[in-house]
Amino acid sequence: RNLVEPSDSLLLDLTQANTLRELSAHPEKLRGLITPTTKTVVIDEAQKIPELFDEVQGLLDRNKELRVILS
Repeated sequence: RNLVEPSDSLLLDLTQANTLRELSAHPEKLRGLITPTTKTVVIDEAQKIPELFDEVQGLLDRNKELRVILS
């Protein structure tokens, strides 16, 4: 997992093997990576873990101000 500037953003790069392995095995860990100050989440190569889409939907349902960018 990589935090990028500004500090209210989270970048997850699924081309990184460790990130891909961790979230593939436990997609619910995405919730734990989001802090109260997180405003934007970017998930690069999101299609590699289809189960993440349910987690993203749950995050968006609970936080209407959160922006999620999937690439």
